[in-house]
Amino acid sequence: MSNTKQGQAVPTVSPAWRSRFAPILVLLLLGGACGSDLTTGAFYPTSAFVYGQVRDEAGLLQQHAVVEVIPYYEDCDRPRPAAEGVKKPSALGEYQLLLAGPHFSEFTACLVVNATVESEDGVLRGSVRNRTVNFYSTRMGRIDSVRVDVVVGLGG
Repeated sequence: MSNTKQGQAVPTVSPAWRSRFAPILVLLLLGGACGSDLTTGAFYPTSAFVYGQVRDEAGLLQQHAVVEVIPYYEDCDRPRPAAEGVKKPSALGEYQLLLAGPHFSEFTACLVVNATVESEDGVLRGSVRNRTVNFYSTRMGRIDSVRVDVVVGLGG
């Protein structure tokens, strides 16, 4: 059945089709609009928490260390950062960083944590690679954390 509009046939939808398939169409539309956002946190910020200590080779906490944490997507050997590296001075030799990830689905990041300390003997450096942390949606109300302690030395 069709109507005519300015000499052209316009198809119409029968009321029987609408009543049978309208509930299915509504469910599909609602599922597509809500499913990924509410279950995986897609399009909401993600975050993770990294903390630890900076010590020298003798085991002493290093005051005024500067710590940089760089999260990479899944693999530390590929240059694909998940977020900008975050640097933070550590007055007491301990650090805590809340990392903000990108606005998409949750993921596992491989971390590179670098630390530097100015000393009388020169700059002490240290690095830890291949520790992982999960970035979860901030909307979902959970956060993963990992402790990464760095040992610094002249050979760095």
